[in-house]
Amino acid sequence: MSYIAMPMLSYPSMSEPENPRAEAGHDIPQKNEQLIDRLDWNLLRTFIAIAHEGNITRAAGSLHLTQSAVSQALKRLEKQIGYALIVRNGSRFTLSSHGEKVLRLASDIYGSIKAISNEIEPVAEEVGGHIRLLTLSSIESLTYDTFLARFHERFPRISLEIVCIRSEDILSSLQKKTANIGIGLCPRALPGIGRSLIMEQSYGLYCGRSHRFFGRNDITIRELKQENFVRSEADRIDGLLSKITIFRNEMDFSGWISGTSCSIQEITRMIVANYGIGCLPEHIAQPWVDAGKLWRLPPASGVAKSGIFLLWNHDGRYSNSERVFLEQFQSYLQAYPPISDEKKSGPVFPTINAG
Repeated sequence: MSYIAMPMLSYPSMSEPENPRAEAGHDIPQKNEQLIDRLDWNLLRTFIAIAHEGNITRAAGSLHLTQSAVSQALKRLEKQIGYALIVRNGSRFTLSSHGEKVLRLASDIYGSIKAISNEIEPVAEEVGGHIRLLTLSSIESLTYDTFLARFHERFPRISLEIVCIRSEDILSSLQKKTANIGIGLCPRALPGIGRSLIMEQSYGLYCGRSHRFFGRNDITIRELKQENFVRSEADRIDGLLSKITIFRNEMDFSGWISGTSCSIQEITRMIVANYGIGCLPEHIAQPWVDAGKLWRLPPASGVAKSGIFLLWNHDGRYSNSERVFLEQFQSYLQAYPPISDEKKSGPVFPTINAG
C-alpha cells in the first residue's frame, strides 16, 4: 500500500472532539453507506500504527513517513468517520471510545485486505510475486549473498524490495504484522517471532588514525576507561546490543558518549574522524585496519558477539512468493549452518525447489 505525503497543516487540539456532538453520536456527516465508498483504507493502516505506538512521531518512523503526513492521515480519517479517535492530554493521548472500536475493526479489515492478494496470487510452477524484506544495513555475509543469488536464479519472477531500518523497527513491524520477513539483531526469543541464525559477528574495539593510541601495541584496558565513546543506537542496557553496554559498565568506562548512529558506516566514519573509540563488527572493521585508518584496541578476545537472524512472524499472512522465500531460506540455513568466519569460502548452495 502506498502513501501520499500531505502538505503540513496545523493540527487542532484533541482534548475535545473536533465535532463535540459527534462523540455523543449526533451530526454524523454522511450516511454509513457513503462511508464505504469514500473511506481510504491506507488511513486505517496509519491509525493502527498510531494506536500501537501511542505516539505520532514513533508511528511515522515505523511507517517510514513524515510526522506531518501521519498527523494529516489521522485528521482525514476522523473527518471521514465523523468522530474523534484520540483524546490528547498534553504530549500524550488516549484512544476515545470510538477510537477503540475503530482500532479493533480496522485490524480485522486490514488483515482481510492483506489476505486478498495472498489468496489470489498464482501458485503455478514458476512462482512470481513481490517480497518486501526489512533488514539492517551493512550486512556482510557470504551465506546471505549466496542464498539471494541462487534464489533469484531459481525464481527470476519474484521481485525483491529491501528496506534498511533499525533492528528495533524490524521487530516492531513483525510483531504488528505490518511486515512478514526481516533480517536483523534478535538476541532473545520473542513471543510470536521465529528466528534462524544467518551469521554471528564478533565486535572489537577500535580507534582512528588521529587517536593518540593509534599504532600502539602496549595499550591496556585501564588506559581506555576515560576515552570518549562512539556507539550504536542499539548499544544501551535495554537495546539489542546490550552486551556492549554491559562490557563498558563492567570495565567502568567513564568517558562521555561523543557520537551515536544506527548506521555502521556512520559509526565507522566518526571513529575514523576521532570522535572517540568504538565497537565495530570485526569483519567489517578489518578492511579499514588493513587500509591504516583504524587500529584494533584491547581486549584481543573482543568485546561481545551478536547474531544476525532471519526473522518472521509465526502468525503472518504470507503471499506465495513470501512463503517460498521463507521456506527456502530456513531450509538452507538448516542444511548449511552459518560458518564462524564469513571471510572463508562459502558453502555449497543446496538444490532449490518451488515447493
